[in-house]
Amino acid sequence: MYAKTTVFDLVLPRILAGERIGRAELADLGHGGLCLKCPECRYPVCPFGK
Repeated sequence: MYAKTTVFDLVLPRILAGERIGRAELADLGHGGLCLKCPECRYPVCPFGK
């Protein structure tokens, strides 16, 4: 019913590192595709979170 990997997985590490994420940047992360669950993650060279 839903993907297990979401934009939250991209944002949480940055929040914990003390980075500030603005509205525009958060909106940009929401535009893209679903995580392809590649055997070796190649983020950000994929449509997820573009």
